[in-house]
Amino acid sequence: MIPKKTNCISQKSHRKKNIPVIVNIRPHIHLPPIHAPCYYPRNWGRILLWDLFAGISLDILAAHNKIEHDASLVHDNAPLGAKYAPTEVNYTLLEELIERYPRGMGLNDLADARFHREMMLRKEGRHKLDDFHEEVGHGEAALTWLLMKETTDVVSIEAIRQWFGEETFPESYVIPKEEISLEKVMDVSAEIGRDMKRIEGK
Repeated sequence: MIPKKTNCISQKSHRKKNIPVIVNIRPHIHLPPIHAPCYYPRNWGRILLWDLFAGISLDILAAHNKIEHDASLVHDNAPLGAKYAPTEVNYTLLEELIERYPRGMGLNDLADARFHREMMLRKEGRHKLDDFHEEVGHGEAALTWLLMKETTDVVSIEAIRQWFGEETFPESYVIPKEEISLEKVMDVSAEIGRDMKRIEGK
């Protein structure tokens, strides 16, 4: 059941890793029932999204290679052999992201950022992400774009700095008027994956 809509108020205390921000977004995410077996790759995103918006343990969020994965856009990779990943923002990565996309991030930019971040794993001698965690990364980028994009279909520098850096809603944030369905998230996630393949083939 999708709860009644609530007003979203941007507050500095609403940090993503503490989850309360999700309470204001969840009413606008439509998640249909899961009928197909969970081992189908197309359902991974559905299961993850349901867990995220229904409430999830913070320990699970930080546990390395569960939902959390290496090649985060603004977080360090987990130390080799570590059970938990760093939770603090790496502001060097954040500033590099802003410097690379000074006009904000469209969908292609998010795909480009994910591609280059994953390529860094190879340079560091780490294993590439498995299929599951690649899909998680695509889904995170898709949700960022769907939730944060402006009418120009670009996520602004302000949004990037506050959402990724301060882990809060931008002061100017407006909840999307259109319902963000699971199928929409998955379609955008798939588009990001295709864009990354295209970038790799250049």
